[in-house]
Amino acid sequence: HLTYVKRTVSSKGKLKQALQKLIVGPSAYEDKKGIYTAIPKNLKIRKITIRNKTAILDFNKAIEYGATGAILLKRLDQIIYTATQFESINSIVLLINGKRKNTLGSDGISISGYLRRK
Repeated sequence: HLTYVKRTVSSKGKLKQALQKLIVGPSAYEDKKGIYTAIPKNLKIRKITIRNKTAILDFNKAIEYGATGAILLKRLDQIIYTATQFESINSIVLLINGKRKNTLGSDGISISGYLRRK
């Protein structure tokens, strides 16, 4: 299940900082507590744009690799919940290498619309 972990970010570029900290993953303490991440270490943020409370997040192809089914859904949830914690964002759109896709990963999970918290 998803759980919150506390990270400190500065007021400038806070979404990018939060996503970068998500990519870094759990601290040693969190790891000992059994907190893990579905985010691959080689995930890179290519670009972030915010329009009308929607964050358009452009990642490299690593977002699709190394996960199927429940793990891929957890990966998406982690990104969605990290981005939408800020008042200025209520949904996200995912791009992969600058292109919008309808599905993600070999399981074909739909990412064609606006992605929001459940």
